[in-house]
Amino acid sequence: MGVDPIFLHKRHDRMNKADIAHLALLARIKLTQKEEETLGTQITEVLEYVSQITDITAEEKAKEVGELFNVMRDDEPSHEPGEFSDSLLEAAPDRKDNYVRVKRVLQDSE
Repeated sequence: MGVDPIFLHKRHDRMNKADIAHLALLARIKLTQKEEETLGTQITEVLEYVSQITDITAEEKAKEVGELFNVMRDDEPSHEPGEFSDSLLEAAPDRKDNYVRVKRVLQDSE
């Protein structure tokens, strides 16, 4: 069986008001009486669901540790240098020689 959620003493127990008040304090939120009741039920349901997921993952066998290797592709050019330069420069609204002109972004420091 998986580990029970931290706020539940026994699986499927409803969180008590002290637990909800503590969570609200940690989250720095103010809850009404109705919100505390609703939140208690909802959090319990969420924690039960997480507990089910924990049970499922605990049942899976641990993967064997194998040799580590680089799974990334080799760093090789995927096209010829300059292959797209002309079409990009032609599409630019303003250019000078082989550069695209843009508005100045940085100011000179004085």
